[in-house]
Parts: sequence; C-alpha cells; structure tokens
Amino acid sequence: MALILFLPYAHQLGTTFGLIELANIFSSLGDDIVFAGEGPYIKLAKTSGFKVVKLIEIPFKEYRKVVDSGNINFHNKTTLEGHVKEELNLLKKLKPDLVITQGRTSTIIGCRILNIPYISLTVSFLTEYYDLPYEIPETFSLFPLTKIPLLGQIMNNNAKRFVVSKAKNAAKVYNVILRNYKMPPIKSMYDAYAGEYLTLIPESRLLFPINNLAPKNKYIFTGPLQNRTDIHPIPDWITKTKEKDGKFIYLSMGSSSDKLYPYMLGRLSSIFNKKENYSIITNSCNLLKKELPLPNNVFLTNTAPARIMMQLADITICHGGKGTIYDSLLNRVPIFGIPQQAEQELNLRRIKTLGLGDYILSTKIRKISDQELFQKIDNLINNKKIKKQLEYYSVEIHKEMQALNQIIEDIHFTINESKNL
Repeated sequence: MALILFLPYAHQLGTTFGLIELANIFSSLGDDIVFAGEGPYIKLAKTSGFKVVKLIEIPFKEYRKVVDSGNINFHNKTTLEGHVKEELNLLKKLKPDLVITQGRTSTIIGCRILNIPYISLTVSFLTEYYDLPYEIPETFSLFPLTKIPLLGQIMNNNAKRFVVSKAKNAAKVYNVILRNYKMPPIKSMYDAYAGEYLTLIPESRLLFPINNLAPKNKYIFTGPLQNRTDIHPIPDWITKTKEKDGKFIYLSMGSSSDKLYPYMLGRLSSIFNKKENYSIITNSCNLLKKELPLPNNVFLTNTAPARIMMQLADITICHGGKGTIYDSLLNRVPIFGIPQQAEQELNLRRIKTLGLGDYILSTKIRKISDQELFQKIDNLINNKKIKKQLEYYSVEIHKEMQALNQIIEDIHFTINESKNL
C-alpha cells in the first residue's frame, strides 16, 4: 500500500483537522500515514493514531503578522530556503508515494525536485478561479483609502486585478529557489497554493464557487471536512447543560484569536449574566492565559467536539473561520461573526449576503453598547427568515459532503496502481 505524508500548518486547528479527516479515510483503505510538523495541533494527529515526525513550520507570530496585513506569502528567501532544505531531507528519508498539504506553500518546490505527486487543500479564494466579487475588505490595511471619493471606486473596481498582481509579485522568491534547482517557475502564489497532482477544495461550491475555467479533473470540491470522528474529549458538564432550559450561545473563536477571545468571553459573560434563560458554552482552544471569574451560566472547556456543542447552540459567535462556519450551517445554527482578518471578513460577508447571519468587525465590537450587542444576538436567534435559509443550506451542504469517500477511494487506487507499475 502507499505511504502518504501529510503536511499541515499545525499552528492552526483549521489547517490540521481536515487533513486528519482525510488520513482516517486513506488509513481505512490500507495506506500508511505519516504526519510532519511542529505546531501544537500536530498532537491531534498523534492522538488519532498516526505516526508523527518533526518538521519546521512558520512561527505563529509571523503567520499572524502576515495574514493581518492581508498577505498570502509567509516566506522570504532565507525562510523559504530553510523550509525547502528540511522538506527535501524528510522526503528523501521517507520516500512517500503521495504528499498532501494545507497551508504549506513551500511544498511545491521539494515535490517538484523529487517528482513526488502532491495534493493541496486550498479554499476557493486562494485559487485563480475564485468566482465571487472582489471588494477591498475593511480588515485590509489599505481599506481607509477606499473612503476617498473616486479613489475608493477605482480600488474596488480593480480589486481583483490588485489581488492577482500581489499574488504574482509574491511568487518571485519561490522562483529564485526554483531556478537554483533548475525547476520551472510558478506564475503566481495561486500555483503555490494549488496541488500539482490535485487541488482539493474543502468547502461548499454553493457558498464559495470557482468559475468554469478551472480544470474539472484538477480542482475538486470535497465539501467541508468536518470531523466525523471526535478528536476532542466531551466536556464533563455536557449532561447538566442538556437539562437546562433557555437559549445557548456558543462562543468559538478558533485557535488564533488570542486577544479577541478573552475579551469576548468576559464581555458576553457580563451581558448574559444579567439575562434570564441564557447560557454560554465555549471552548477556549488554549487562548486563556489566566483564569477569568465566570458566572454560573457560563460553561467553559478547552476543546470539545463541535457536534456536541452544536446540539445545544442557538447561535454561534465566532471569528469567521471556515470550520466553525460550516459546523454552524450543517447544524442550522445562525452565525454572528467578529472577523480580525481579511479572509474571515470575506467569509462572513458571504454569510450575511446569503441571509445566514451577521457580523461586526473586531475593531468596532468595543464601540457598541452592551444593549446593542445583546439585541443583535437576540435578533439572530429569533429570525425566522434566517432559520429558513439555514434549513436549505444545511441540506445542500450535507449533499455535497457525500462525495468525499469516493474522491479519496479514486485517489487511493490511482496512487497504488502507479506504485505497482
């Protein structure tokens, strides 16, 4: 059977758990699995029963600095050379038949050099075929310029051209390294985020489509990769909360909201401590550096299976990460988002456009009163139009997810046939 090497960006939960979901399916078909990384979430691969080896990753602080500025390249020449060197050493040692990665753009170089097929998991927005309108998000550093008459119109009208130009410029450092190894260049960062064997898009085509120019045999939607097996423990308070009446607010800010999460937990605890028939359930994802005094109607755990939290939730308050968005939609739970990054804002803008929730920027959340915030949340919980929209999208997204096993089986058989030639 084939040896498959998985390379997540393991400093983030969202770029790790989807690969574990795929690994579970490949493993059930008999393939050997190895994960490589050094971020804290690589331990989830180990607890899932897979072999794990260490591999250098972009430090999380550097990652945050880059994405907060609206960029999609995490490397300069020095860091890229270092990553490629470490990856080549690992690839030569393991000799995998297939590499599958997410959020690790250096992979294209080592796999090209050694002629190893690789698959990249990539969201629609990070492909050259993204088929939704481009507008400058408010979280982008240049957004204030859009408020200038005429200039703002020009910027928004040319937003796609600007993004594409930035992606081409960012690819220059990759082409320097590729030339050193006498490898062909890439056109833009879109190539670095794509897989040369396949690009799997782990989301709903209905929500985040790509256009018809994308090669159908190279760009494949899997539907969202929400964990079908629980990789987190069930909170010990879950039975008690299921017996409570009233509305449940699920606060989930992902693994990267180190400042926003403590603020929102404290603020919501203060607001809803004074409201009857409301409880807050939340997973901190290691974001709390110190204990907060919490009222009796707040139920806190570090991590928990999303399906358990969604059984209780009447609304999700989140940062706009795709994982939490899809968990909410699949379980027909309205979304109130507080984005910090451009991609999160674009995700939540789409959610609002489709009538599935609302959002307010993290820079503005501190400026609205407690009563305004309560009203926004309460209105979403009781909005019948949103509930109807959620029913439709939940059914459709579930349908899209049914193709995953067949997609993985096809990859498995093709790779193993090639291996046996």
